[in-house]
Formats: sequence, C-alpha cells, structure tokens
Amino acid sequence: DGAELYGFSYGPAYWGQSPEALEWKLANGSFQATIPVPNGTAPPNETNGIQVAVNPFTQGPILYVPGIYYDTQGNADLQLNMIDTNTASPTFNTIINTINAGLTSGCEIVSFAATPNGNYVYMNYIDCNSGLGMLAIFDIVNGGPATVLTMSSLGVDDIQYNVQVSPDGGALLLHASYGSGGYDIMVFNIITNPRSPALLATITGNVPGAAPPYLYYFQVVGNRLFALDSNSGSALAFNFVPPSNFSQLAAYPLTSAYGLTVS
Repeated sequence: DGAELYGFSYGPAYWGQSPEALEWKLANGSFQATIPVPNGTAPPNETNGIQVAVNPFTQGPILYVPGIYYDTQGNADLQLNMIDTNTASPTFNTIINTINAGLTSGCEIVSFAATPNGNYVYMNYIDCNSGLGMLAIFDIVNGGPATVLTMSSLGVDDIQYNVQVSPDGGALLLHASYGSGGYDIMVFNIITNPRSPALLATITGNVPGAAPPYLYYFQVVGNRLFALDSNSGSALAFNFVPPSNFSQLAAYPLTSAYGLTVS
C-alpha cells in the first residue's frame, strides 16, 4: 500500500549474528519494528535483497527474505522466510513460513526475484561444491524441493546481480554471459512452465558511436524495458511486448551513471 518501508540489517554489528528486517512508517519517517530473521542473509546487491509479493495462500501482502541454513553436518541449504506485512493481520511483521530448497551446498545467495502473485521465487546462488552459478526455483504453493538449474544451461552468466520478473509475472529477465564486449538481456517465458524457463528473446541494444552495450541494470515498467549501459553511460528504452516485440526505442546519453530505477 506504499505506507511502509522495509530493509535488511545484520544487526547492531555489521557482521553480527542477529540478521533482521526493519520497518519504517513513510508518513512520518518513524522507525516501527525489528523483525529477527533466523539464518537470514542479504544478497550482495541490496536492490534484490528483499522482495515484496502477495501471499499465495491468503492474497495478503508479504515480504520474502532469503537465508542460508546449516545442518549439524555443515550442509548449507537455501531458505525463504515469508514475513506478513498486512497491517490488519494478527501476525503483522512476523515470519509466518520458512521454506527450504532441499539442497546441501547452497554457498552464497547472489540475488532473487518473486513473481508478483508470490507463487514462484527465482534465486541465483553459488554452489559450494562446484563453484558454479545456479538457479533455484521455489514453488511456494506446491512445495517440495526447489528445481535447480545451472546458469550455463540457460546461456546466462553465473553471477546475476539483477534477477527480475516482469510485473505481469510472465517473464524472467537475466543477463547473458559476457561476450562481444557487452552484456545482453535474455528474456525467458515462465508462464507455460514456471519451473523450466524458455528463451523468448535476447535484447542487445545499440548506442550510436559506442561499443556494444553493457546492459547490467534494467527494469520493466508496463510495456517498456529500461536499461543502463555502463560502457557508454547511456539509458536505453525498449518495447517490452512478449513474445516478440523487444525493439529499441531510444538511447539517452548521460555523463555517468551506476544503477537504475524507474518510477
């Protein structure tokens, strides 16, 4: 509803043992709550460190906060904590569910994104044993272990600092493996089979007089895709009309830029 702001903290000491979610009231900027998150961890890119979604069981608002759980043998599993953010709920600002991926070597969470309806969560992580980048797909409603894919099997980079799901929940956006001097954006269909992303398109972009774009940060808003080319310092705009219209609309030169968000 736009009334609260949530963030992630490692507690009073940055490397402390008390990770927590924090809440502020936006109407007056007042601090409201500290929510302990057992085994919680924030991905390196804070823009993907906490995700707003709908609780698929109640249709109320929730947050997804990731974590890594170590068993007594030292095996590392990925976790998702669901925090109730419905101010009218008796469980407001508490963890109402914790979901394990069913893994034994989830070494580091890089970034993740939830579908707007909360049914699926896509998490990029590093496998402790192989060192490879992986994609864990959580099916929240049906449960069971997460579906696990290698990033290379999708043709994308091992490390994804900007995993995104389109606002309509129909597409997963990842950046391609580095090549030809730039990063492309790869768009996958996740409507037909959310556990098996299918490539729809690869968006390359063009900045006149510049090297191939390095499209590292991007965001879909409505039927537009905006991306930041860190090679040339340009903002690019594309159509975003699956399954086939991803044509470039414009390139806006900037002096310099790092990071992107769209109102």
